[in-house]
Amino acid sequence: MNTDIKPFGVLPSYRQINHFRYFGKKAFFHFGVNTFSDMEWGDGDESETLFNPSELNIDSWISDIKKAGFTLAILTVKHHDGFCLWPSRHTEHTLAKSPYKDGKSDVVREFADACHKEGIAVGIYISPWDRNSPLWGKEEYSELFNSQLTELLSDYGKIDEVWWDGAGSHETKYDWKMWSDTVRSLQPDAVIFGSMGAADYAECRWIGNECGIAGDPHYPTINFNDVYYENIEALNNGIFGGNRFVIAEADTSIRPGWFYHKDQDSFVKTSSQLVDLWFNSVGSSALMLLNFPPDRRGLLWHTDVDNALRAHEIVSKALSINFAKNASVTSDSERDGHSVLNILSDDYDSVYASLEDSVTPTIELDLGNKVTFDTVVIGEYVELGIRVNGYTIEVNNDGKWTLVADKKSIGYKKAIYLGKTVAEKIRINIYSSGASPVIREFGLYDFESAGYDINEKRPRPEKLVNIACNSSGQIAYEEEGVRVNFRGLFPFNTVIFDGTGISEYELQVFSGTRFVTVKSGKNPSKEEIITLDKTIDSSYQIRLVTGKKEDESINIRVYEM
Repeated sequence: MNTDIKPFGVLPSYRQINHFRYFGKKAFFHFGVNTFSDMEWGDGDESETLFNPSELNIDSWISDIKKAGFTLAILTVKHHDGFCLWPSRHTEHTLAKSPYKDGKSDVVREFADACHKEGIAVGIYISPWDRNSPLWGKEEYSELFNSQLTELLSDYGKIDEVWWDGAGSHETKYDWKMWSDTVRSLQPDAVIFGSMGAADYAECRWIGNECGIAGDPHYPTINFNDVYYENIEALNNGIFGGNRFVIAEADTSIRPGWFYHKDQDSFVKTSSQLVDLWFNSVGSSALMLLNFPPDRRGLLWHTDVDNALRAHEIVSKALSINFAKNASVTSDSERDGHSVLNILSDDYDSVYASLEDSVTPTIELDLGNKVTFDTVVIGEYVELGIRVNGYTIEVNNDGKWTLVADKKSIGYKKAIYLGKTVAEKIRINIYSSGASPVIREFGLYDFESAGYDINEKRPRPEKLVNIACNSSGQIAYEEEGVRVNFRGLFPFNTVIFDGTGISEYELQVFSGTRFVTVKSGKNPSKEEIITLDKTIDSSYQIRLVTGKKEDESINIRVYEM
């Protein structure tokens, strides 16, 4: 767009703009030996012969997610266990030693071909942490990883995203620059997802949780140190005026685990829960990254697909009717060539801008009659920077103005669910902005009429369940205490354990990349009950550090009360 509007702050790259515009909903596929070992994190010593899907049909995965509105798909080509879903020449821990297709298969090839055939962009998740490789943790490992990266970026056509998980890598030195140079050389259009040492090169970042929820406010701008050191609050909210433009991906799984577990078939997120995720990702100036774990057949579970399709139908139906489309629009500050009427235009590059010295304009829409809606959507033209940092929305019904929202961030898209609202007029008062606001879109929508039920309950057991038992075989006794892996994100707020012989303890919760202490105490009772201040729904591991060297006698239970 040719314009006289001066950019403000750090700006997105063309790759980032493409991801906002075209790849707002991304599908994740966690598939590998963990699918067959029933683990979330493999140890790296699993036999390659475990991998043997009976009905693998990646075409069906891609067809299903395309119908559900996803435009980019990411496959875990190598998880922390080091098992490669392609016949890498640089390790023997690959499907070449599996019975699947007599060792002559290449799942990455099947995946890339299926995506390209359906017009779905391709992403690869390759974990830097490799619990199988004897070179991991040594200087030579960076060369090994780079060789595998080169295979993946050279042999499978266009790749639009490279995903580097930070787990297991806090104390390890990698040659991030070499890896980034390889991506830029072989796939110049691919965004890099990363943190920590990859912060210099990352264009997408972690949202700070694995629940798929961006903060409010949420900005795609952030400071370098917050990405490098994984400052959870800053990752979740971003920083207005931050020194880096790094889009957040709100990642979560459609069921508790990242990999498929049969006993989680009744815990699939409902369609309205998935619409909630849309509000908290795409509708919060982030990107949705929703995981669909294929089962041991190599197929997606029917409930996962059905609920995703229904959620897409709801969002699509809701957004098909903009109740503000025919409104009369005025503003108290308008720049020549950038009329306030442009906020209702379907032309992406037609924008409204206030006068250069006017950073707090007011926009008013006269709807012509009473209109019923429940959601407001507003978007900035991010190509010129993240500019707005405070605004209110008021509605007028029967001559009375009522405040319905007071928000900070807009970004690429902000969807604000208000509940049932009736208005004849609506007013946007921008009260804080780093430069003259540039608004790209505005709309009023009715999600409830499209089938969205904000009160729909998430799936949960009919009776109280000890989720520590749910993780059968994944309770580990370590020198510092006992560690429990839930095999997924199960909300909990209460931990009960036998405190006999323990003088002090710390309860640590896994944040996604590290353990964080949430409670500590001394001289626990025989049945010590730890009640947390709030329910934790973003951790799939806890650790109870007790100071005992032999903790096999500890009876630990974890509940959502």
